[in-house]
Amino acid sequence: MEKIVLQGMTFDRLMTREEIESKVEAMAHQLLHTFRDVHEHIEVCVIMNGAFMLAADLMRKLDQRFRLHFIRLQSYEGMQRREVKLLGSDIDFQKFEHRHVVLLDDIIDSGRSIHRLVEKIQQSHPKSVRIVCLLLKPESLEVPLNVWYAGAHISPSFVIGYGMDCHQEGRGLSAIYQKSDKE
Repeated sequence: MEKIVLQGMTFDRLMTREEIESKVEAMAHQLLHTFRDVHEHIEVCVIMNGAFMLAADLMRKLDQRFRLHFIRLQSYEGMQRREVKLLGSDIDFQKFEHRHVVLLDDIIDSGRSIHRLVEKIQQSHPKSVRIVCLLLKPESLEVPLNVWYAGAHISPSFVIGYGMDCHQEGRGLSAIYQKSDKE
């Protein structure tokens, strides 16, 4: 198994680039199938910064009905969880009234960030809100959360790569790595 060292910590490869591509393809297929009879725009809210690589790969597989929006939430500093903060957005949430909304995140850990965002979006009375993520840590969830699609369920260990970082390092790795439990 491939290992890397970052910030003095050892990480084991969890998912190859090919495995990620397969999961993104399945995600796109599920979205296209679910919204096949919807003729209006579907609003896709990308949770930044981590989900930018996932969003780019996914959007190339979807059609023009899917419109992209970006929102910055912060719930981590390095490897430490912190209070959820909304840092910025290009979104006018009122425009989601009577629309289908997809929240796209790279990874869901405690669920607090996305839960808070769902509550905010629900105030605009959308037709639906679906949570989609590449990775889900079910053992780490701290709030009730209805995740509509998760590419993979993983253990609570810290991960980097494919947009996810540790102190802004490791984000550009094409594979996903999990902190080694042998340290």
